[in-house]
Amino acid sequence: MKKNFITALAFLLLVNINTANAVKKPIVVTTLPISFAIPLSGGDQISDVLTNSSGVFLIGTIETSTSTFVTAPALGGSSDGFISAVSYTGQQLWNLRLGTELDDVATAGYIDSLGNIWVAGATAIPAPQVTSTPLPPNTLNPSQIQVEPVTPPTSGLKRLVIWEISPSGSLLNTYSADSTDVLIPSAITLKLKKITVTGVSNSSSANTFESIVGTTGLSQIKLAKQKNALNKAVTLMKSSLYSWQSFATSKAISGIPAFKPHGKTSVLIKSLTKGGMIGLYTFSGSLVSLKYQPGFGLVLANSDQGTYNLLLLNTK
Repeated sequence: MKKNFITALAFLLLVNINTANAVKKPIVVTTLPISFAIPLSGGDQISDVLTNSSGVFLIGTIETSTSTFVTAPALGGSSDGFISAVSYTGQQLWNLRLGTELDDVATAGYIDSLGNIWVAGATAIPAPQVTSTPLPPNTLNPSQIQVEPVTPPTSGLKRLVIWEISPSGSLLNTYSADSTDVLIPSAITLKLKKITVTGVSNSSSANTFESIVGTTGLSQIKLAKQKNALNKAVTLMKSSLYSWQSFATSKAISGIPAFKPHGKTSVLIKSLTKGGMIGLYTFSGSLVSLKYQPGFGLVLANSDQGTYNLLLLNTK
């Protein structure tokens, strides 16, 4: 009896020691290196990143006329939307400017089952053409003053636009719908077997909108009121084996004593799908997009003092 008791006690002590060791196993803090920088000019920006097995697709807005990153076709206005395809090694595969001769932005995207890319953005609505009235015949005009044509102002980014682009970078279709308010798309998704675009609005009565791409184009824009429409402090992502979350913090994180931030720091936390945290990565700047590509890993885009970079993490 005494021998059995001693054996049981020894077993319990061993279990407790193993459990304690498992709990005390430190979480390693790793700095994510930049895989490659995206050569944008000052004022240009990336709003969304898409991935598939062929590469990474960058969606954003060019604001500099001298930009060499995306050059064709030459459009106009003070800004143009763009999409650029790059390989996982950083080689640019193709690029395309999107928009009109007025101001345009591109802010969100979606890849369908055929590999076509749907890019959501907005453009200015041209004001009605105003023509100057010529001087009546025989009017005295000793100074030979020329009547200059009137340049009408634009209405702001009140035209919602969807561009459908082939996997090789050819523009297939353009859909649009006008609004009385400025619209900025934040997401385009497949919802109930329909391409749906949602975003934010500057309407005084509503701050979000939704529209659906149908056989005849974009449906009527539906406005709605939503709390915290722009607040997204934490980004969540699931890969094949792990759960991920990214946010910026200047405080310590419980359970990770090795993380001691000196000011606001962007972090990426790796957790078991059914369990606790097992890793923490830090990176410079702020998060723009976080995507998971099966067979490759995580694709993270960051913005750091006006520059944009891709950070690639091979994982399952």
